[in-house]
Formats: sequence, structure tokens, C-alpha cells
Amino acid sequence: MLVYLVSTAYGLFALDENSRVLIEMWTYPDIEKSIQELSQLNQGETTDMLGEMVNRVRALNPEAVVVEQPEMARALTNTGLETRLETVSLPIKWFRTALVDQLVNAKTAGPECDTKRFLKQVAVGLAQQTITRASEERDILTKQAIDAIDELDKAINIIAMRTREWFSMYQPALDRLVEDNEVFSRLVTNVRTSENVDLDALREMGLTAELADAVVSSSVSGTGGTLSEQDLEAIRTLAETVENMYRSRRRLEEYIQTMMKSIAPNITALVGPVVGARLISLAGSLKDLAARPSSTVQVLGAERALFRSLKTGTDPPKHGVIFQVADINAAPYWQRGRIARALAGKLSIAARIDAFSKRDMGEELRLSFQRRVEEIRRQNPEAPPPRPTKRGEPRRTYRRGRGFGKPSGRGGRRH
Repeated sequence: MLVYLVSTAYGLFALDENSRVLIEMWTYPDIEKSIQELSQLNQGETTDMLGEMVNRVRALNPEAVVVEQPEMARALTNTGLETRLETVSLPIKWFRTALVDQLVNAKTAGPECDTKRFLKQVAVGLAQQTITRASEERDILTKQAIDAIDELDKAINIIAMRTREWFSMYQPALDRLVEDNEVFSRLVTNVRTSENVDLDALREMGLTAELADAVVSSSVSGTGGTLSEQDLEAIRTLAETVENMYRSRRRLEEYIQTMMKSIAPNITALVGPVVGARLISLAGSLKDLAARPSSTVQVLGAERALFRSLKTGTDPPKHGVIFQVADINAAPYWQRGRIARALAGKLSIAARIDAFSKRDMGEELRLSFQRRVEEIRRQNPEAPPPRPTKRGEPRRTYRRGRGFGKPSGRGGRRH
């Protein structure tokens, strides 16, 4: 005989193949008890109620116990009962469909509105417990922080471009002279008029002597229009917003640095806190990153290039977000792929140590990676010769936004 074991908000039930209840153990109407039981079962933990149910089911001498949740199957692992997992089980499905009606008809529960209110309160309690557990995961907080930095960068670029375009009506040369958005915003905020530009004040703002002289000269011989104090005040408000966003970004970076040293010291030792946090964010969590193979870690962040490669047959990407590591982006192009592969291998080891053992092996992994980089540089000092194309087949080039154009040889477009 097969016994179907099902957990609901109202309790634990053992059914036969016709959805008839063989054993029932209620948590209704105790909301806290129901939340506690479901929360532990959802995490694959054995509860006192489940232990008592197993003892009573064992007395029935069943052929096997059928469950529909992997977590429930995991909780029954060491009970000695043969367990089968059926994600779609008709006896359990029919029991769940008619459960509330059976409760009301058997007068086990109160009116239907009371059972639905009970079900809602249990669902809200479970959701609150899930959110509380998620907020205790420090790597999830780091993921939120690095995502906030990415969104701040987008906002800074948009508002800074608007500030530049707007202020160019007053001093058009400043946009060309000062490329850094933060320095440009600081100049707009502090320089009140073209006449009060002070050379010493500009140097205190971080400008070099040459650039400060160029700014002073441009303010004297500027070709911009005349704006009222009210117009300039509006532009300064926008520039102050950009400055404040840069300050928020620096505070977030300090927060990420502190968090990463705490939750992932080995990853931080290899690639730094910001790149490490981006890898955790792309993977979903630290444990998800630890579960990925090194070949996946190598191209995390290059999903678009990877799918384009699968679609068009071009070369796959050699690196994703780890390209931001100086050992890769400063290397010659023919060495980057090998260095990225070596770094991804060390990152996989570091992620597993950080996720499951918390040992500090960052320095050892870093030295091992540096030795491998030196070996790659010695083995590949020269650029490889260009790959030959098939005879008669012109080389195709890919351009972003245009895809593969026509070959430039015979048959191509003539200009």
C-alpha cells in the first residue's frame, strides 16, 4: 500500500490512493504552530509532529511514502521509510482541492470565512519569516549595495550630461576643458560668476595648475551668453545633486569593502571588493557563485556576447566582469583569455571556501594566481599570427548595432 503524506497550513495528513484520510494531525487553529511547522518543513527539517506522524505511518507497514515536495522528502531521509517524490500526485491534488469543504462539512473547523482568514494569516507569517531570513544573509545585502552603485552610475551620467549642456550656454569652453563629471559639478557649484574665478580656489578643487590656468583664461575670454542669477542658481542645484550622488557612491563603496572583507575575504583578496560584489550579484548569492563551475564564473557579465556567439557562430567571450581586474585588462590581448581562465579557477576555489569553510586563504590564492600569470607571460611573449581565412571566403566583421555586414571584397557595397 502506498501512503501519501501531505503538509498543509491546517496540519499533516496521511492519505491512501483514493485521497481518504488515514491519519490526521492538526495545527489548526494555532497560527504560530502552523507557521513554525511549515517553516521547518520547507527547509527540509524534521519536526516533532513529523516524527510522530512517521511512527504512526510505520505501523501501517506501507510499501512506500509518496510526497510532492523535495524538502519533505529530505526531511524523511533518515526515518527508515522508503520515500518517493511525485511533484504531481493526483491523490494529494484532490485532497488539497476539497480540504476546506471537508473541514467545514466535518465541523472540524469553523465557517469557511474563518478557515480562509486562518490561511491568510499563516501565509503572511511565512512570508515575514522568509524576508527575515533573507535580510540576515549578508551577501544579499552586498548584492543590493552593488546594484545601487550601478543605478547611481546611470543616474550620475544622465544628470551630469544635462548639467554640462545647460552650463555650456554660459561658459561653453568648460565642457571641453574638464572631462571629469565630479570636478565639473564642483566648479559649477562653487564658481559664482565668470569674474570671480580664483586660481588658488581652482587648485584646491583638485585641478592641475595647467588646467586651472586654462579655466581662468576661458572664463575671461568666454563666448557664452548672459544668464541671470536665477538661471545660474537652477544649474547649481543640478550640479549639487551630482556632487551628492558621488558622495553617496563613495559611502556605498566603503560599505561594500567592509562587508566583503567580512563575508568573502578570499574573493576580495583576489579581485577586490567591488568586482567580488559584482560577481556575487550576477550569480545571485555567495552560495550560488560557489556552485558555478569556473567556466561560468569566467564569463559572468558577458551573457549578451555569449548568446550572440551561440547564435552567429562567432568566437565566444573570453571574460565577463572579471575584465575589470588589472591583471587582465592591462595584459596584451593574446594573453587575456588564459589569464581570465586562471583567475576564474582561483575564484571558484575562493568562493567555495568563503561559502562553506570561512578559512582565510586569500593571500595564498593570490600568490598562486600571480605565479600562473608570470608563467603565461613567459610562454606567450609574442602576438600569434592572424588566423587564415578559407580560400575565396572574405572575412566578415561584426559591428555593434549592425550585426554582420556584407564583406568588403567583391560584391560588397562600393563607396
